[in-house]
Amino acid sequence: MKLKICGMKYPENILEVGSLLPDYMGFIFWEKSARYCNGNVPELIKTIKKVGVFVDQSQEEILEKVAKYNLQAVQLHGHESVEFLSELKNQLPKKIEIIKVFSADENFDFEIIKPFENVCDYFCLTQKENCLAEMEQLSTGAS
Repeated sequence: MKLKICGMKYPENILEVGSLLPDYMGFIFWEKSARYCNGNVPELIKTIKKVGVFVDQSQEEILEKVAKYNLQAVQLHGHESVEFLSELKNQLPKKIEIIKVFSADENFDFEIIKPFENVCDYFCLTQKENCLAEMEQLSTGAS
């Protein structure tokens, strides 16, 4: 099991959460989010991977943030296609992990994931009916 804490924004929270040694720490780079990270991404303990969270953003913007903040993973919450992810994967350094998020309920069709298997390292299933709307609000971030 891997533990990822997401929506990190405030320096004191980042340090406190970092002391718990999660596997991943997420920083939201989608400006519509109440937890938008405006550039405060500190260096972390090397065992904690920094994840950039993006929603329907351009490959150029994702690549720029990966380089600028030394991200080890990207998490995609939008309507990114398999083709988009394939192109992105080819442009990212090989060590960068790709996490694709799907909104799921009890009727979720897991066949939807199959085309993404060769372009993603992990999948995240969220219980939110509309995870994009959820990201726009201040929330607990429960998934």
